[in-house]
Amino acid sequence: MKTVADARTRMVYEGWNKKPVQAEQDGVIIFNAPRPLYGETWTGDFISGVFYAAVDTGNQTPSLVDDCFLWQIQIDKNVRLDAAVLTWFNDEDLDRFTKEYTEWLSKEYNRPIEYLMKYYNEDEMVVRYMEMKGVVGDE
Repeated sequence: MKTVADARTRMVYEGWNKKPVQAEQDGVIIFNAPRPLYGETWTGDFISGVFYAAVDTGNQTPSLVDDCFLWQIQIDKNVRLDAAVLTWFNDEDLDRFTKEYTEWLSKEYNRPIEYLMKYYNEDEMVVRYMEMKGVVGDE
């Protein structure tokens, strides 16, 4: 059975795509794909597709098919449909990403951060950080 760890991850900036109400609840995983998904579903702006699903891992409804919970089946099916798990980030996260990446670059290239900032702007830093972490550029 597939789990969330088997899914692709996409980070979404809150300033561009509003976080759905479902994402505010503890234990809810938001999936997005170019095809219909399983869970509480809706359509919205294109990220990896226009189809969204919220899977509530706190729902203890047993599955009628396997010896597991319904949410486990929903996750398995969504991952098999190549849905991406969405994670939202905000301006504070952007600042943290930039700081982490510049510190990594400084150590990697043995150069002071001030030197590196001559060659990269903050937007480039964030994109490169996310590419390094494997959360953008996968599609």
